[in-house]
Amino acid sequence: SADNVTQTELGFKHRKDKLSLFVTGFIAQTSEQNWDFAGGSPREIQRKYEAYGIELESYYNIKKFDFGGSVTWTHARIKEDFFNPQYEGNTPRRQADFIYNVVPTYKFGANKQHNFGFSVIGTTKSYAQDDNKEKFVNDFITVWTKVMNADRFDLK
Repeated sequence: SADNVTQTELGFKHRKDKLSLFVTGFIAQTSEQNWDFAGGSPREIQRKYEAYGIELESYYNIKKFDFGGSVTWTHARIKEDFFNPQYEGNTPRRQADFIYNVVPTYKFGANKQHNFGFSVIGTTKSYAQDDNKEKFVNDFITVWTKVMNADRFDLK
Protein backbone atom coordinates (compact mmCIF):
# COMPACT_ATOMS: atom_id res chain seq x y z
CA SER A 1 0.00 0.00 0.00
CA ALA A 2 1.05 3.57 -0.57
CA ASP A 3 0.26 6.33 1.91
CA ASN A 4 0.31 9.85 0.56
CA VAL A 5 1.20 13.02 2.45
CA THR A 6 0.73 16.54 1.15
CA GLN A 7 2.18 19.15 3.50
CA THR A 8 2.79 22.86 3.31
CA GLU A 9 4.89 24.80 5.81
CA LEU A 10 5.62 28.47 6.34
CA GLY A 11 8.22 29.56 8.84
CA PHE A 12 10.15 32.39 10.41
CA LYS A 13 13.71 32.21 11.79
CA HIS A 14 15.33 34.79 14.03
CA ARG A 15 18.91 34.58 15.29
CA LYS A 16 20.56 37.33 17.27
CA ASP A 17 23.52 37.04 19.60
CA LYS A 18 22.71 34.18 21.97
CA LEU A 19 19.04 33.72 21.04
CA SER A 20 17.51 31.66 18.26
CA LEU A 21 13.76 31.56 17.68
CA PHE A 22 11.95 29.54 15.00
CA VAL A 23 8.22 29.53 14.26
CA THR A 24 6.70 27.17 11.70
CA GLY A 25 3.07 26.81 10.70
CA PHE A 26 1.92 23.73 8.81
CA ILE A 27 -1.08 22.10 7.15
CA ALA A 28 -1.15 18.48 6.01
CA GLN A 29 -3.41 15.99 4.32
CA THR A 30 -2.58 12.30 4.67
CA SER A 31 -4.11 9.09 3.33
CA GLU A 32 -3.61 5.74 5.04
CA GLN A 33 -4.14 2.17 3.91
CA ASN A 34 -3.27 -0.22 6.71
CA TRP A 35 -4.32 -3.10 8.94
CA ASP A 36 -5.01 -2.88 12.68
CA PHE A 37 -4.26 -6.11 14.57
CA ALA A 38 -4.90 -4.76 18.08
CA GLY A 39 -7.93 -5.75 20.10
CA GLY A 40 -8.82 -9.10 18.58
CA SER A 41 -9.68 -9.59 14.95
CA PRO A 42 -7.76 -7.61 12.31
CA ARG A 43 -9.51 -4.73 10.59
CA GLU A 44 -8.62 -2.87 7.45
CA ILE A 45 -8.04 0.89 7.59
CA GLN A 46 -8.61 3.17 4.61
CA ARG A 47 -8.87 6.79 5.65
CA LYS A 48 -7.80 10.35 5.13
CA TYR A 49 -6.54 12.74 7.79
CA GLU A 50 -6.25 16.50 7.95
CA ALA A 51 -4.00 18.41 10.36
CA TYR A 52 -2.70 21.91 10.92
CA GLY A 53 -0.66 23.52 13.64
CA ILE A 54 2.30 25.58 14.71
CA GLU A 55 5.72 24.76 16.15
CA LEU A 56 7.76 27.13 18.33
CA GLU A 57 11.42 26.32 18.90
CA SER A 58 14.05 28.35 20.72
CA TYR A 59 17.63 28.22 22.00
CA TYR A 60 19.42 30.53 24.37
CA ASN A 61 23.06 30.56 25.54
CA ILE A 62 24.45 31.96 28.79
CA LYS A 63 28.20 31.35 29.00
CA LYS A 64 28.56 27.59 29.55
CA PHE A 65 24.81 26.91 29.64
CA ASP A 66 22.54 26.25 26.65
CA PHE A 67 18.77 26.13 26.99
CA GLY A 68 16.66 24.71 24.20
CA GLY A 69 13.10 23.66 23.81
CA SER A 70 10.07 23.47 21.62
CA VAL A 71 6.32 23.13 21.72
CA THR A 72 4.09 21.98 18.87
CA TRP A 73 0.33 22.43 18.73
CA THR A 74 -1.49 20.16 16.28
CA HIS A 75 -5.18 20.09 15.39
CA ALA A 76 -5.66 16.72 13.66
CA ARG A 77 -8.87 15.01 12.58
CA ILE A 78 -9.95 11.90 10.73
CA LYS A 79 -11.40 13.48 7.59
CA GLU A 80 -12.74 10.35 5.85
CA ASP A 81 -12.96 6.70 6.90
CA PHE A 82 -14.08 4.24 4.23
CA PHE A 83 -14.91 1.37 6.63
CA ASN A 84 -15.85 3.29 9.81
CA PRO A 85 -17.46 6.62 8.92
CA GLN A 86 -18.53 7.06 12.56
CA TYR A 87 -14.89 8.02 13.31
CA GLU A 88 -14.91 10.95 10.89
CA GLY A 89 -14.22 14.19 12.75
CA ASN A 90 -12.49 12.40 15.65
CA THR A 91 -8.90 12.95 16.71
CA PRO A 92 -6.61 10.15 15.48
CA ARG A 93 -5.36 7.81 18.19
CA ARG A 94 -2.09 8.77 19.93
CA GLN A 95 -2.26 12.32 18.48
CA ALA A 96 -1.83 14.82 21.30
CA ASP A 97 -2.82 18.47 20.95
CA PHE A 98 0.58 19.55 22.33
CA ILE A 99 4.02 17.94 22.39
CA TYR A 100 6.96 19.65 24.06
CA ASN A 101 10.58 19.25 25.03
CA VAL A 102 13.13 21.09 27.17
CA VAL A 103 16.87 20.47 26.75
CA PRO A 104 19.31 22.26 29.09
CA THR A 105 23.03 21.51 28.66
CA TYR A 106 26.27 22.55 30.34
CA LYS A 107 29.63 22.74 28.52
CA PHE A 108 32.81 22.01 30.45
CA GLY A 109 36.44 21.12 29.97
CA ALA A 110 39.46 23.18 28.94
CA ASN A 111 37.98 23.80 25.49
CA LYS A 112 34.32 23.24 26.40
CA GLN A 113 34.65 19.90 24.64
CA HIS A 114 32.32 18.05 27.06
CA ASN A 115 28.59 18.43 27.41
CA PHE A 116 26.27 17.38 30.19
CA GLY A 117 22.53 17.71 29.78
CA PHE A 118 19.19 16.06 29.81
CA SER A 119 15.88 16.32 28.02
CA VAL A 120 12.30 16.35 29.18
CA ILE A 121 9.76 15.28 26.58
CA GLY A 122 6.02 15.28 27.07
CA THR A 123 2.59 15.41 25.56
CA THR A 124 -0.89 16.38 26.56
CA LYS A 125 -3.63 13.75 26.55
CA SER A 126 -4.22 11.56 23.54
CA TYR A 127 -6.81 8.94 22.75
CA ALA A 128 -6.10 5.21 22.86
CA GLN A 129 -8.58 4.43 20.07
CA ASP A 130 -10.22 6.21 17.16
CA ASP A 131 -13.61 6.35 18.91
CA ASN A 132 -12.10 8.96 21.31
CA LYS A 133 -13.62 7.34 24.41
CA GLU A 134 -10.53 6.21 26.31
CA LYS A 135 -7.51 8.42 26.84
CA PHE A 136 -4.09 6.86 26.45
CA VAL A 137 -3.01 7.88 29.95
CA ASN A 138 -5.78 5.69 31.39
CA ASP A 139 -4.25 2.62 29.70
CA PHE A 140 -0.81 3.51 31.06
CA ILE A 141 -2.12 3.99 34.60
CA THR A 142 -3.97 0.66 34.49
CA VAL A 143 -0.82 -1.23 33.43
CA TRP A 144 1.38 0.66 35.91
CA THR A 145 -1.02 -0.12 38.77
CA LYS A 146 -1.04 -3.83 37.89
CA VAL A 147 2.76 -3.97 37.86
CA MET A 148 3.17 -1.98 41.08
CA ASN A 149 0.53 -4.07 42.92
CA ALA A 150 2.04 -7.40 41.87
CA ASP A 151 3.72 -9.36 44.65
CA ARG A 152 6.65 -9.99 42.37
CA PHE A 153 7.63 -9.52 38.77
CA ASP A 154 9.69 -12.21 37.06
CA LEU A 155 11.00 -12.28 33.50
CA LYS A 156 11.64 -15.81 32.24
